Amino acid sequence: MENKVKSKQDHISNECEKIIQDMSRLTNELVSRQKKEIEDKVNEYRRKFEELEDEKLSIVKKLRSEKEKYLQMHDLIVVELLKNEVAQEKTNQIFEKKLASFINGTDFFSYKERIL
Repeated sequence: MENKVKSKQDHISNECEKIIQDMSRLTNELVSRQKKEIEDKVNEYRRKFEELEDEKLSIVKKLRSEKEKYLQMHDLIVVELLKNEVAQEKTNQIFEKKLASFINGTDFFSYKERIL
C-alpha cells in the first residue's frame, strides 16, 4: 500500500512537473509573441512618424516657397503703386498749373488768339 501511495505521489508529482513545464513554455511563447507584436507596432509607428515628418517638411518647403512668391508679388505691386502715385502727382501738378494759367487768363488768351 505504501508503494502504491508512493507511486501515486510520484505520478502526481511528475504530472505537476509536466504541467509546470508546459505552463512555463506557453508563458515564454506568449511573452515572445507579445514582444514581437509590440516591436512590430513600434516599428510601424516609427515608419509612419517618419512619413509624417517627411510630409511635414515637404509642406513647410512649399509654404516657404509660396511665401517667397507672395512677398515678391507684394513688392512688385508696391513698386507699381508707387509709380502710379508719382504719375498721378505729376498729372495733378500739370493740371493745377494749366488750371491756374487758364484762370489767370494766360492760356485763355493764347487760345483766343489762336482762334482769331
